[in-house]
Amino acid sequence: MSYVFDGVKRKTSNGEYYYLDDDMPTVRVPISSNCHGDRPMKPEELNNVFGVREETMPSLPGYFTVPDLYHKWGGKYGRDKGSSDWYYIEGDMVVYRPIEWVPSVVRIKTIPKNELQTTITKEEVVDTTIKLYARADLSIELSAGGSGLGMAAKATATAEIGAEFETKSSKTDIRKQEGKLGGTAMNELAVGMLLKVEEVYRRSIYVWVDDRKKGDSMGWGGGPGWYEINVKDKHLRSVQKLQFYNIRTPGGGSTQHLYIQTLPVFDENKKLKDLHIALSNATWEDWYAYVVGKKGPSQGTKLLAYRGFHPTITIMPA
Repeated sequence: MSYVFDGVKRKTSNGEYYYLDDDMPTVRVPISSNCHGDRPMKPEELNNVFGVREETMPSLPGYFTVPDLYHKWGGKYGRDKGSSDWYYIEGDMVVYRPIEWVPSVVRIKTIPKNELQTTITKEEVVDTTIKLYARADLSIELSAGGSGLGMAAKATATAEIGAEFETKSSKTDIRKQEGKLGGTAMNELAVGMLLKVEEVYRRSIYVWVDDRKKGDSMGWGGGPGWYEINVKDKHLRSVQKLQFYNIRTPGGGSTQHLYIQTLPVFDENKKLKDLHIALSNATWEDWYAYVVGKKGPSQGTKLLAYRGFHPTITIMPA
């Protein structure tokens, strides 16, 4: 017997859950006229200076899921003083809908006009930290374009520390400028991209986990027995891109050996209506449907630092 996730397609030949490419929506979102940073630009200027416009931005999954989890120390297992720790893992799997791109333009440095020569040949190594994303709630890695299976997003920074983009290069960046510059001061600018999103759904998780990698090294309270919620690993092979593991949590921790499988359910208009969860742990052979906790629609907006957009740097008159 294997638990059945309602609303998700299964192959009749082997019972695998699957999605077709067009089951999950993909969207293109506009660029906001509200530019962040200490050198904000209008859309026309962004296009003229950096070549950034809606047509050059990628399509995105219509929805994507971001873990919002944290761990709390629960104690020691075993009587031995050298025994290891176990933790509570608590929080939510949050589904967002992209709304618009929000550019961020910052000034790296200003070259005063008294440093400019009639002919300039500058050779320097770029090694700088740019706070392009100071107003972002967190930073994400998200699959752009292609299948909606990219809706599993990796969060790499937390709201407590913000999202700071760091660009380092060991190669020499050679800039050669020749001709009369008219004694004009110059700014070195960088552009990055944030993504404004709307929160649409939350699915709570509350489990305990330790590092023994044994059959009883993870558990949770309530719900049916293990046999009733068992899900064979082979039935999830086609949806592995919707799995999460080694999730970073606030304070530099992680979710230990917890594995999370998400299975979204859409209506006939491709609107999200449910999010199934299955859990597993390190060396466990199978998965188990997580059918306890709270779930349902939610509200709110956030700014996320979009790491798929590689910042561009240029020099222009101040």
